[in-house]
Amino acid sequence: MPLGATRIQPWGTVVNLENILGGYFVEGADEVKVFETAFERVVAAAFSVDDSRERIRTLFEGNGT
Repeated sequence: MPLGATRIQPWGTVVNLENILGGYFVEGADEVKVFETAFERVVAAAFSVDDSRERIRTLFEGNGT
């Protein structure tokens, strides 16, 4: 499910959630903060670009587990 946070002046930040049935916007500081926090956690847990490339290369070569 793609996620995008956008600051729209003067209204503040909104999150756009998309799924197979369509999409919708999440508004309000408390609601948006939930998604910002989740996104920050995903970024913190993600592989670096180089590690991601190496992992993909290994999987394509059939050596990944």
